[in-house]
Amino acid sequence: MTDATSGQQQVIDELGAWRPRAEKWARRFNAGPAWMYRLRLGFLMPQSLVMITHRGRKSGRMRYTCLEVAHRDQATGEVVVFSSRGQRANWYRNLAAAPAVAVQVGRRRFQPEQRVLPSDEVLAVLREYLARRPAVAKRLAPNGADEELRFVAERARMVAFRDRATPIE
Repeated sequence: MTDATSGQQQVIDELGAWRPRAEKWARRFNAGPAWMYRLRLGFLMPQSLVMITHRGRKSGRMRYTCLEVAHRDQATGEVVVFSSRGQRANWYRNLAAAPAVAVQVGRRRFQPEQRVLPSDEVLAVLREYLARRPAVAKRLAPNGADEELRFVAERARMVAFRDRATPIE
């Protein structure tokens, strides 16, 4: 097995091989920011976090998920979030079944228009994001090779949200 292949295997593991214990811990940890937003204390949260309100694809119940903003377009107000688990993330599968009900960043809450980014746009956003987050870059692309980033971009999923009230230029 070559270095590139072992790096790719490590990326596949990073993109979704969670143990049940780790997933339970992550859910409990991630519930904190969602409760802050739900208690109208979103202004205390960093602007790098966004809360997505969506419906469960099976239950139809409202779900609240806090995610890190991978990219923010200052001109349009569009925010892009990253599913490190690819299509396996429950929030991603819920959004594939029905669009998000609301998105909140800090005090700003809006009814979103959403789009799934194509892999070439994912690659560009991923490069920008990993330049700001070197620790994450070492886990996703240990060798820093362009082929590793392309590999991640093909499997990762990114969703962009913008306010429906914001006019498209």
